[in-house]
Amino acid sequence: MSNSYIITNTDKNLGIAVSKRTWLKEKCLELLNDEQNYTFIHPLTVVNKLDKKCTDIEILACLAEAHLNDGKQIGNYLRHLITPPESKHNVPTFYDIPKIHKEPVKMRPIIPCHSAIQNPTAKYVSKILKPIIKSAPTIIHGTKDLVIKLSKLKLTPNRKFYIVTSDVVAFYPSIPIQKCIDIVADLYAQFYFNDEIPQTESKLRLVRLGGKETTSEARS
Repeated sequence: MSNSYIITNTDKNLGIAVSKRTWLKEKCLELLNDEQNYTFIHPLTVVNKLDKKCTDIEILACLAEAHLNDGKQIGNYLRHLITPPESKHNVPTFYDIPKIHKEPVKMRPIIPCHSAIQNPTAKYVSKILKPIIKSAPTIIHGTKDLVIKLSKLKLTPNRKFYIVTSDVVAFYPSIPIQKCIDIVADLYAQFYFNDEIPQTESKLRLVRLGGKETTSEARS
């Protein structure tokens, strides 16, 4: 640091990088100045949005307590990062790491949300959706899964075959949020409730255990 150098991780875990502090700052500001992906928000707007986030998660926690198995435990988990009264909100800090495999070197934006207000909610949703993702035949679960699937292919000799991949620029900011939510909600209903949106308390309490459907009454 005395020589104004900073050691950081690199994108794709390709080791560590030693960079000039001024260069890292310049590259970081270059990313944030991209008006197609980033917009300046006034600090008061930030507080207002995070206040609403706390309220929304408190509502979700109350719904979980009212309708889900182990609802009390789930509700407490969902709300445990809500900002306490008269306290400042925890705002994740933006930084970037070098993509040293690119020429010229580009940067990967990172926002660590492990302590963000909505993180418990995101983890819960991720857990619920994991079985759906696992059951989807079109999803590759990492490089190892790809190699296993390719090893099982039976290809016709003397024929040419091609693997086509695509790389989406700014993938997450370009997703239409409401359309994404509608699609995920449909997949959830199909997987857990045979395409029927649960309307009764007993169906809302329905869970899937080891591929079998049961209710809290049956388990108790």
